[in-house]
Amino acid sequence: MTTSANDPSGSTLSPEAHAVVDEEEALLVRVRRALERAREREARKTGRAGADRSQDALRALRDDAVRASDDDLPSLLHDMAVSHRLARRPLQRLPEPSVPYIAHLRVDEGKGPVDYLLGHLSFFDTADGVHVVDWRVAPVARIFYRYREGDRFEEAFPGRASRA
Repeated sequence: MTTSANDPSGSTLSPEAHAVVDEEEALLVRVRRALERAREREARKTGRAGADRSQDALRALRDDAVRASDDDLPSLLHDMAVSHRLARRPLQRLPEPSVPYIAHLRVDEGKGPVDYLLGHLSFFDTADGVHVVDWRVAPVARIFYRYREGDRFEEAFPGRASRA
């Protein structure tokens, strides 16, 4: 009798079940790595140098507005408002690494399986094959909620039909 350290109930898991658990754990590690890289990219992009550049651009626009003619003033004020909004926009929202998704959907339409992870926020990392989709708005989530594993399905998605 074999028990898994990850199975606190002490029940016996078949080798196939262990393989599924191992695969899911590896997928979670891959998603967390992709999220960490995305957070690092976002931190570099929005670092102090970026904040200084946007402040310098706002100061330059302000100085131009002081010297501008009445005809040029509306467009300069518009540019200032847009620059200010861009400087204040929030960082890209990313899924929480502790729970980046709530369900795993694997779809095979005959071209090989594609994994979709249903979460509260969408996040894509094509290099790592990570597809986290917002379950509330992603059309592919319908497959998860309407069908059981192994069922054949046909769903129409914007721009194409999907069937398996």
